[in-house]
Amino acid sequence: MKRLLRSLLALVFLASPIRAEDNPFQVSPELDAQIRSGLHHLYNLEFDEAERIFISLKEHQVEHPMVAFGLTSVHWWRLSVYVLENDAEESAPFLKAVEESLRLSKAKIERGDPTGEGYMTLGGAEGLLGRWQAANGKWMPAYFKGKNASKHLRLSIKQNPKMYDAFMGLGIFDYYVATLPKFVRLLGFLGTSGNKQRGLDELETAAEKGTYAAVPAKLFLVNIYSSLENQPDRALGTLAKLRQEFPKSPFIHMLVVVAMYNHRPAEELEAEAKEFDRRVESGTYNCLLYTSDAADE
Repeated sequence: MKRLLRSLLALVFLASPIRAEDNPFQVSPELDAQIRSGLHHLYNLEFDEAERIFISLKEHQVEHPMVAFGLTSVHWWRLSVYVLENDAEESAPFLKAVEESLRLSKAKIERGDPTGEGYMTLGGAEGLLGRWQAANGKWMPAYFKGKNASKHLRLSIKQNPKMYDAFMGLGIFDYYVATLPKFVRLLGFLGTSGNKQRGLDELETAAEKGTYAAVPAKLFLVNIYSSLENQPDRALGTLAKLRQEFPKSPFIHMLVVVAMYNHRPAEELEAEAKEFDRRVESGTYNCLLYTSDAADE
């Protein structure tokens, strides 16, 4: 049995419901609320319920590939949280879902899509597939998937400047490519340099203005500010707000524990870790255990 929770984030989203005319995806308020409900369950690691919701919305996925991308994201989070990316059997549902997301996104683009949703979900799906490839040691395919994703996300914003969700994927690509050693960028990445500040600015834009990308953009920023930029107060401040929004999320609470391990005195870390254990034992966090036979072996 595994009780593993890792600070890997996926290209999935949540924010407050808004009017259809204010939503760059141009979905109905009813569909918008259902997408957000599925994503809310996802952030609480309630994968079965999140999957059920997105499957129930399949009748909308031709017009709105965001539905298919949501299901793809559920499968990715399940893989990454339980560290199953290298398991071919466990990866199969994700790979099937990502291919469907790519197909539906391309079809929407071909029909003509002034909203930019098609390019946004195409870039998002390519980004998730690239992350799976990287986790399996397929570095060059992963890079080129990321590069294609960046191109398509920029096309999404060009079509619709209010498609702020696209800035999350752009921020991830620009920031992390910029952190690679220069010789790696020159030899393996064809001179692409990225730009750390631009990446941070793009992530901040998604966190502030994203329709569905606000929460995961904040989570990426938490990881960057805590682990890479040595700005723990920014990371912990953002996490405090997210804890209020998602009090039953073991994922967000674990990020707090990790940040305290890196930046706070031992007694504060110990208190937070005990609180985490208390919530697991009380059943508040009842979704941490992965009980498949493969995981037990």
